[in-house]
Amino acid sequence: MADLYVVFARVEGQAGAGSITAFAIDGRDGSIALKERLSVLPPHTVGTWTLTDCRVPSQRVIGELGQGFKIALHVLELFRIDAAALLVYRAAWQHDATEQSISREAAIAKLYSSETAFDIIDQAVQIFGGLGVTRGATVERLFRHSRAFRIFDGTSEIQQLIIARSLLQNR
Repeated sequence: MADLYVVFARVEGQAGAGSITAFAIDGRDGSIALKERLSVLPPHTVGTWTLTDCRVPSQRVIGELGQGFKIALHVLELFRIDAAALLVYRAAWQHDATEQSISREAAIAKLYSSETAFDIIDQAVQIFGGLGVTRGATVERLFRHSRAFRIFDGTSEIQQLIIARSLLQNR
């Protein structure tokens, strides 16, 4: 399915989080295969994977031996920071790559982005206290803008309806 896979595996003879190492596995050599695919809503290859006679040269170790757990946490952290951008990129990619409607993907990206921005800025207003609601202050201006984003181009509730309808149609 891919030319390259990142696999997090326990190094033989070690225990705990320090035994996990990240490896780049060549998807073309036949040593990795999807045994059972789980049916999940987004198109994703979640399931049970098998490695058969998989030999990984040392140059395919990502980072250092035993640092795989830290690498995995760092990657998850990046995805959480970049989630809104990745949702937009996914919708754009699907638009360019297929002839299918992207209404669900666009609704997910818009809903997540506008709601997350509002939540973060709302917290900033709270932290700034009285200065956070002072007319013309940066935080107050951002609050007004983020509030409007939840309405323009379809309210958050409309985005939720689009997503729900799409999910119900694909059952």
